[in-house]
Amino acid sequence: AADIFNKKNRTRSEVTVEEWGVTLKVRPLSFNRMMELSKDAKLSDSNEVTYDRDVIVTTIIECCLDDNGEQFFNETHRDDLLQEDFPVVLNLFKGIMASAVSKEDAAKN
Repeated sequence: AADIFNKKNRTRSEVTVEEWGVTLKVRPLSFNRMMELSKDAKLSDSNEVTYDRDVIVTTIIECCLDDNGEQFFNETHRDDLLQEDFPVVLNLFKGIMASAVSKEDAAKN
């Protein structure tokens, strides 16, 4: 088990943000962090989880990486992300969340 949990260079996914002309490496949130952030998430009438804007922007800040594997955004970018076009931010968030699902699980759904 120690070998599993000590792997720091796990495979990263990429999300392309066409509007910005950039492809970002992304990492999924840890299970614990996702539970922390989603504690106030709501379930819509169509049984979809809805997140508030702080969860969406926090996820983007914490999960987007540069080519060296370091955080691409930081807290100083929060207001800029909040002012960005809605579809851009939402699609980036969805790309990050989709990257957390294995290809096998995605194929089942």
